[in-house]
Amino acid sequence: MDINQYSIYSAVSKNENKNQDDLAKASEITAMLHKFDNAENAKEWLKENFRISGDTKNLPIAYGVCITTKSNKTSFNVIVQQKNKIKTFNYSSQNKE
Repeated sequence: MDINQYSIYSAVSKNENKNQDDLAKASEITAMLHKFDNAENAKEWLKENFRISGDTKNLPIAYGVCITTKSNKTSFNVIVQQKNKIKTFNYSSQNKE
């Protein structure tokens, strides 16, 4: 293998590893969001891990992975998007009135 072939091989290998890391990050996020049964727990986890508090739109958290959050008085929605794959989580908010 000459130096040019090695350089190409290294670049392709790094890109494949990066894509696997990004896929793992998206999978980790969706796995955690599946565990929550209410908006408060999901909001707390997002705040602790990604400093997300409030509504966001297409916030990049890894290469090719974005989170959008929307909330109102009755619900909290989280959308995790990786390229053309979209996963939506809807949580009910507990009224504290």
